[in-house]
Amino acid sequence: MLRKKNVIYLTLLLLLIISFLLYFQWDGFSAKSDQNKIHSIQQDIFIEHHNNQFYIKQIIPSLSGGNYTIDWPQAANNRECLNENNQCQWTNDEKTNVKIKSGKITLKYTINMEDESTLLLKNWVAKFNNQQVAASKVHLIESIS
Repeated sequence: MLRKKNVIYLTLLLLLIISFLLYFQWDGFSAKSDQNKIHSIQQDIFIEHHNNQFYIKQIIPSLSGGNYTIDWPQAANNRECLNENNQCQWTNDEKTNVKIKSGKITLKYTINMEDESTLLLKNWVAKFNNQQVAASKVHLIESIS
């Protein structure tokens, strides 16, 4: 009878040790994978069409701090990045790499309308690396002068 008790205690002890080892290994794995995780963002996009030109303003209310690469549309001109303190800190001359503190970010740029008979735009939204867009609100403004 004493032997059977020892086997049960030993089995429980081994199960407890294995459980702790699995938990700590999983915790370390999940912490490491969070560093490479793609985050999702929400954004508001304002598009104003005036005199054959699109004025586009993207507002991202909450973006975590870090270094980002921005994929601008090919036809984007007059590129600007504004944070809560006014200007973002560019890390290259092409204005594609930027250092951002966490908070609200606003991207502004213009796109010239190539053909006056159509309003179809392709590749017109700027994108951040490692950021997936969860929701977008698009506001269209047409002005005539």
